[in-house]
Amino acid sequence: SVEYKGTTLTLDDVAAEQKAWFDSNKISITYDGDTKDAGVYKVKAEIKAELAADGLTFEGEPDTAAGESDTVRYFNFTVTKKKIGITAALDSGGLPNVTLKNAGDVYSGDTAANGRAPSFGFTYTGNGYEGDTPPTAVGTYTATAKITNECNYEIDTASSTITVTYKVDKKSVAKPVLSGQVSKQYSGVAQSFTLQGMTADVTLTLPSGVTYADGSLNVKDAGTYKIGIALKDGG
Repeated sequence: SVEYKGTTLTLDDVAAEQKAWFDSNKISITYDGDTKDAGVYKVKAEIKAELAADGLTFEGEPDTAAGESDTVRYFNFTVTKKKIGITAALDSGGLPNVTLKNAGDVYSGDTAANGRAPSFGFTYTGNGYEGDTPPTAVGTYTATAKITNECNYEIDTASSTITVTYKVDKKSVAKPVLSGQVSKQYSGVAQSFTLQGMTADVTLTLPSGVTYADGSLNVKDAGTYKIGIALKDGG
């Protein structure tokens, strides 16, 4: 076997101890395809015709069901995925992100545009949650990096930092406040008081005689009124 190198591979790329049997003066090699990408390929080894005519054969019994003969043998040629080192960390926005320890580990011909470069994502676990989408519930999670596309690379877990702690904090919501006049003289008709900062995150509890619409509290009768303001999700 030989590790993916971004180019077509042959026996020339295999370690010497794995091919001690091979003699290019006696044996011809035929590959069943472009032995470039990670995978297992069927390779034909055949004794050269002039030597076969002189009676040279392979040792052992041929697997005739697989198409072998005394002068033909087949074997598997394995291209393994290239191991790459990564570092998982939080970016400036507090989201998990992956960087390569060595940018040169991904060959220049393998790009995001042609789909051959590794794409990275995370699996999030914690607080009863497990999934590939960032959680939204407040809490602390573990984000574990992974390659999300089919490619010729795999993470070298021994030399990588593949997990990072990811926190979802409570949202900071400004308290709505009265703006402008907060006291007016009774006039016999409803009067408006401006309430600034109302958002979808906040709910109001209004006493009898007070209504709210379009950023204004509306009151007709004289009195002091207490407005309840609370977070919609209870905080």
